[in-house]
Amino acid sequence: MDDVISVAGARLFIGNSSPASFQYQVYAGNECGELKPFECTYRGYGIVSAPPPSSGGVAICEILNILEGYPLKELGFRSARSAQYQIEAMRHAYVDRNSYLGDPDFVNNPLAHFLDKDYAAKIRAVIATDKAGVSRDIIIRDCIHTT
Repeated sequence: MDDVISVAGARLFIGNSSPASFQYQVYAGNECGELKPFECTYRGYGIVSAPPPSSGGVAICEILNILEGYPLKELGFRSARSAQYQIEAMRHAYVDRNSYLGDPDFVNNPLAHFLDKDYAAKIRAVIATDKAGVSRDIIIRDCIHTT
């Protein structure tokens, strides 16, 4: 439908059509459902966020799972090492998000995989402690590509 709007634009609303009747026609067959929140834990705290198709909650939980294995408190707030670990955790989580997550009406999101603490440990094992990583060098890991 977006293609129709981009090509025809305002002409769609000329004549007997009004924006309200057009919107009704566009959305008449759609149904809205309630989704279960996406949940994870971080150092004993419960995290509740939006589920897919939003990818933010999944990414946050993966980032926190990775960070949970580092002594961030001992490293100090805003220390170079703490910042590096946070950046690298985000870098890996966003590669996963962009590679594997999508609208659950169309793809099977491997959510349990991204919540797996062992998966977070595998990521920590490849994060260098002496230099910054390069996003394009992050390999797509053991998951089915869904997008």
